[in-house]
Amino acid sequence: MVITSTKNEQIKQVKSLLLQKTRVETGLFLVEGKRGVLDSLGLLSPKSIFVTNAFLDKHNKDLVGRLDTHCPTWDSRQLVLVDEKVMDHLCDTQKSQGIVAVFAKPVAREVSCSKVLYLDRVQDPGNMGSMIRSAAAFGFLDIVCNGCVDPYNPKVVRSAMSSFAYVNFAKVKTTAFGGDIVELKQQGYQILCADMQGIRYTDYLKEYKKRNKEKICLVVGNESNGIQQEILNQATSTLCIPMQCVESLNVAVAASILMAGFAEDQGCCSTTK
Repeated sequence: MVITSTKNEQIKQVKSLLLQKTRVETGLFLVEGKRGVLDSLGLLSPKSIFVTNAFLDKHNKDLVGRLDTHCPTWDSRQLVLVDEKVMDHLCDTQKSQGIVAVFAKPVAREVSCSKVLYLDRVQDPGNMGSMIRSAAAFGFLDIVCNGCVDPYNPKVVRSAMSSFAYVNFAKVKTTAFGGDIVELKQQGYQILCADMQGIRYTDYLKEYKKRNKEKICLVVGNESNGIQQEILNQATSTLCIPMQCVESLNVAVAASILMAGFAEDQGCCSTTK
């Protein structure tokens, strides 16, 4: 049976996941598009997948193959056929790719990796998604979000692709303002704040590589206002990127450059969590 009405109760429930309030209440989020959904199937188990007949005509073999390989408990009843109108209604994009899946958010764990990315009030979903992707690529597998856009916002998820499944949006023990940075510092992390008045990050890297993998927390700030002073006050070091012709870089570009500098030679995501 093909669902053809946007007033269908199941469709209403899935549509509501475009709202942060519902994502928080249910612990669920949406992934749109062929690549995002299929890549995620190897990392997370879907609650349900909504597809159009047009999508199945082209990609049924790929979809079923991924489900059989990576989701052994998958039930065919979790695959729901909808028409094009309903699919466009479910998706955040203007024109869907014919597939959207509902996943449960991974359980947030405490910080445990040697490299942490701390995002201070990052508001642009595209920037957030790009930094999540770079964090997964360069081994910053714990991410702390302080007053940021929801990392499970559909625009963030599209930008990050499946890389959000590799990272841990870490929980911290304290709820006091600035307490998470203090807590990380007490755990032995070097607090490295990206700041135009800092030392060249290349100079810091020379010393870092001599110190046998010390724990680091890289902090990047809000697109317009940078890092809050209360956090800067906790910095072990502030780092800048040498530039010519321009005064500043997009926060996602700057964060990616800095994370790449601290990346190890081997791949970071050869195994799942």
